[in-house]
Amino acid sequence: MPPWLVALRPQQWPKNGIVAAALVFSAGDAWELDNIDSWWPLLWRTLVLFGAWCAVASATYLINDAADRERDRQHRCGQRRTRQQQ
Repeated sequence: MPPWLVALRPQQWPKNGIVAAALVFSAGDAWELDNIDSWWPLLWRTLVLFGAWCAVASATYLINDAADRERDRQHRCGQRRTRQQQ
């Protein structure tokens, strides 16, 4: 995996799927399975929200890595981190 992708921590993205819970639990109230016009806009918004949530989470990881870079170099455990994260 490319270093830039490792730094974004894609292994953390699946937990952002919690945003789909609103879509799942609104079945019958906000949309009907047999009516695509009722659920397609909600599915689209859910996918956009998932992508945005992943982007914000990755940005937070990158900002934190940059802020902690010098401290990690001096820390005995931080020194062993991969260079992609530093």
